[in-house]
Amino acid sequence: MKANFSLEPWLDSAQVIEYIYELTGVELTDQLLLRMFSPEHHVAYIDCRFASGLAYQQQMFVRRIKGAGYCELLQADEMNLCVNGASGKPLLSLVGKAIVLGSAWGYSSAGGPPTLEEGIWQIDLGRLYRPLHFKPSDVEFLAARISKSQRRPMRRPVH
Repeated sequence: MKANFSLEPWLDSAQVIEYIYELTGVELTDQLLLRMFSPEHHVAYIDCRFASGLAYQQQMFVRRIKGAGYCELLQADEMNLCVNGASGKPLLSLVGKAIVLGSAWGYSSAGGPPTLEEGIWQIDLGRLYRPLHFKPSDVEFLAARISKSQRRPMRRPVH
């Protein structure tokens, strides 16, 4: 039975490869996906819950933040393929520090309850690899681009 990836809230990179094949017939490898991935061209997300960091406010005050959910990846220190123990499939993953766009809990040095804020954050994912996640609609957009590039007519060489 085929998985219905379009109904899933998030896909990991192994599911992206399978979904791209289902939509286009193109077999991507995990290594190719790693090489073609860049935050400027493909939107990816990271589960930032439990990730922490610092937020600089007006260059004078520093406060701690803690991620509050899935955030869009803008920049990463280190991106790798690591094998998921449960599925045995390589997954595109991050380790170390990343810059993300999304929700975070802000903790003031003055005390008081944390506040949920939207913004751009530098977070520390620690030394544990965290898999990247993708929205099915973004994968479908990528598949449409792949299909369109496959249908381009061959140009005749100019003599």
